Amino acid sequence: MSVFERVSVILEDVVLDDSVPKNVRERINEAVLLLNKSFDDSDLLRDSVNEILDLVVQDTNLPLHTRTQIWNSVSILESAEN
Repeated sequence: MSVFERVSVILEDVVLDDSVPKNVRERINEAVLLLNKSFDDSDLLRDSVNEILDLVVQDTNLPLHTRTQIWNSVSILESAEN
């Protein structure tokens, strides 16, 4: 399983979680859609998804367990950088 597939699975769980605010689920869904597209430039894909996740994690209404899932996703994406 690729790094992007692993992150996509984590984020899909967030989208399905009803305790997550709707606006956050919509943004996370944008990231999932990006991850499921085929990109020639993996750096651009990683940066685009990271940008969305950085915005989402700043939401004060975000449940703690969701914030942890997002940080985990960011960490996985950053490991792909190296």
